[in-house]
Amino acid sequence: MVELFFQTGSATSARRRFMREGNRRQGPAVGMITRLVRRFRAEGRVLGRGREQGPSGSTLGAADRIRTAITRSPRLSVRKLARRTGVPQTSVHRILRKWLGLHPYKLQRVHGLRRGDKAARVRLCTWLLPKLRSPRFKKLFFMSDEAHFYLNGSIIKQNCRVWGVEPPREAVPHDHYAPHITAWCAVSCEMVIGPYFFWEGGRTVTVTATRYRALLEQFFLPELERRGVPLNKVWLQQDGASAHTTQGVLFYLVETFGVRVVSKGGPVAWPARSPDLTYPDFFLWGWLKTEVYRQLPRSLAQLKQRLRRAARKISPGTLRSMSDALLARCRLCLRERGGSIEHLPRN
Repeated sequence: MVELFFQTGSATSARRRFMREGNRRQGPAVGMITRLVRRFRAEGRVLGRGREQGPSGSTLGAADRIRTAITRSPRLSVRKLARRTGVPQTSVHRILRKWLGLHPYKLQRVHGLRRGDKAARVRLCTWLLPKLRSPRFKKLFFMSDEAHFYLNGSIIKQNCRVWGVEPPREAVPHDHYAPHITAWCAVSCEMVIGPYFFWEGGRTVTVTATRYRALLEQFFLPELERRGVPLNKVWLQQDGASAHTTQGVLFYLVETFGVRVVSKGGPVAWPARSPDLTYPDFFLWGWLKTEVYRQLPRSLAQLKQRLRRAARKISPGTLRSMSDALLARCRLCLRERGGSIEHLPRN
């Protein structure tokens, strides 16, 4: 820290560089760096008299026991680690973070891929990757889906943690019987179409083939025309939900968009169990829920109003970044030979 102070010229800059180069979430206080520099200038040292640099022998022994235990069982809690190693809980927590450089992460749940899924994902990414390099294609490529938004919120944290050096994640279940609305959106690198709500008679209704086709005919196509998007060049992606893939719906889609339909049973096959490759799943729904649930809505009407407002707030730069992220995900999927990628770093 003292060396960084002399390199940067200020305690604040030294602190920032110390955190950045060490990949640390927290750094020393600016006042502490200033005191160390003052002592170094006056006494030629940074530690007080009689103090040793680095951990003590007892700390090293405790760290070895904790490292062995956590290597064998990375899901052990701090309390269980303390009981198993004979080290106080406060010391266990300090050793895990300070001396072993570990952090508590949550597990990442991914869709379980079945036989043939990986090959289908490879085919899709092989087809999609060169097209995503075309600005014209990206502008006219819409990925669509629907999601539930619950009145009581959607993000519930569990207490489960896994100690490690990389961040696995874990999805969290919620109450499917709570009051909710079902919203549909289509998104490209330039615009968001929607949300459209499956709402009849003052209540949320199930998405059926009839209602889904009505959405396409009465909302999606008119909205594209209103925004000046050429229908004869639009590409539409949808997942394999039964309401999306009935014979009548697929016939209507092919009649409207020709071969530019990416869907289960469509001209371009969409692989099952692949939410990690769609704009709505890896970006849009999470972004909207973060905006909507900053404060819990009081009614479904307010929830719908917030969703509309949040969708309008998405900036063009954010949409371009989302499109770039899909390009990176396709590359990563090919590198993993069609395997799941949600738990992997994007670089």
